[in-house]
Amino acid sequence: ARQRAPRMAHLQVGDRWSTRCVVLLDIDGVLHSLYGDDIFRDNCCRELERILRATGAIVVLSSTWRREAEKVALLNEMLRSRLLPPITEYTPEEDVDGGRAEEICRWLELHPNVSSWVALDDIDLEAPNSKFAGRFRGHFV
Repeated sequence: ARQRAPRMAHLQVGDRWSTRCVVLLDIDGVLHSLYGDDIFRDNCCRELERILRATGAIVVLSSTWRREAEKVALLNEMLRSRLLPPITEYTPEEDVDGGRAEEICRWLELHPNVSSWVALDDIDLEAPNSKFAGRFRGHFV
């Protein structure tokens, strides 16, 4: 049985949360290839590090990796090796028709203090057939 990643609560609705800049992060296809064994490619991790340091953003994990504590621990180990803070926030796991796009939108609705955000994902979150596409325009890489 899979062990679920622990959820931290520092971003509760209504909190006076100081970080208003967020990177909603997918892992597979973003930090490494979907194919092969090249986990956490250095050039991809270096770009994530550059973004986080330049913006002061925190990472909100939107990847399916959020479902497995071992994978979250592996990601946090990579972040710590770069002197970056660990993952403490996750998009909700919901069985929704809109998939990841809807999960991200729901997380953003619960955190109205977030003023700047980007979703780094290999899924086309701006797909024309998605009712959430408009929300991602200008916020998706």
